Amino acid sequence: MRRLALALTALLAVLLLLYARPALHTAWEVAQEGLNAIRVNATQLEGAVQSALQRLFTYLNATLSSIHIRTLPPVPPEETYNVTLTPLQKFALDYLNEVREREGVPPVQWMPLKTPQFRAEYMLKTGIYSHYDAEGREPTYYYTLLDGGKYAVGENIAAMGCGGSIYLLQRYGCHINVTGFISWAINAMVYNDSGSHWGHRISLLNPCNNYVSIGLAYNSSKVFLTIYMVSKWVRWIKPPTYNGSRFTAEGYVNDTFGSTYYVVVFYYAPNSSYVKLHHYDWGTPIATFTIYPEGKNGAFWLIDVDVPFKAQRPGLYTFVILGYYEKNIIWEPRPGERESSEREECPLDTYTIEVS
Repeated sequence: MRRLALALTALLAVLLLLYARPALHTAWEVAQEGLNAIRVNATQLEGAVQSALQRLFTYLNATLSSIHIRTLPPVPPEETYNVTLTPLQKFALDYLNEVREREGVPPVQWMPLKTPQFRAEYMLKTGIYSHYDAEGREPTYYYTLLDGGKYAVGENIAAMGCGGSIYLLQRYGCHINVTGFISWAINAMVYNDSGSHWGHRISLLNPCNNYVSIGLAYNSSKVFLTIYMVSKWVRWIKPPTYNGSRFTAEGYVNDTFGSTYYVVVFYYAPNSSYVKLHHYDWGTPIATFTIYPEGKNGAFWLIDVDVPFKAQRPGLYTFVILGYYEKNIIWEPRPGERESSEREECPLDTYTIEVS
């Protein structure tokens, strides 16, 4: 009986194998075809990846070969001034620094500019006591014309006389004590300037301003004083210039400033009526450009300014390079209002052109 069962089992197995053989053969063929397809697809994929990588490498090689990795130029030496001050100039410089020391801000050094003396003599000659000339041009125009517009300046003026049509700040009679007038004018600008919204005080005490130039013109009955506060923090390789379509400059900025800079373009149309104003500005901002340094060389950021700008109408255009002062100096822009100079917006250059 047992032998019969084994025989039947063997017979069933043979029949099953014979019956299933075509199906198994078909499954095997399908599996083989799948494997072949996978091999083909893998080969194609590998070829596609290699081709893409080759194209990428070719592109990167071409791009990198076209990139010029700039070697930073050497930092120019500091521009220094070997001048002998007149007694009145020395008195004005020393007195201003006494006031700055009293107010907790660093002293300023002397810069021999032509513009302050020109402006003082202009006011004495014309009798126009104003930041504007007879045609309505503001002082930065003359600073660019006479001194090249290499740094940022702010004009402060004072006058005294004993008659005539000029706007008088104080009258000492017809015998003018010039040194007394200088000290009085500086004190008035710093401590009695609310009528000008403390603009003179801010200019004379601002830690951004590290140089000064002073002009003085007088006769027997009138005296005019111009104080140009200067922000000088750049060692220029190529000083600022404008060629009619681009404003360019290249130089190293002291790392007292951060790593982002701006060029702001201001515009206004001169008008003779502006001589009546007791303040001045550059007009309306009409364009802004962001400037990032090319790199750092020691304690200096290299900035390469090259901004496209085409004047569209007659008037005065002022290019102002701005940075952010990083030193933490506590000072009072207005009496009783203490603040830090850190991250304060500070002009590094003021350059004005006139378009006819």
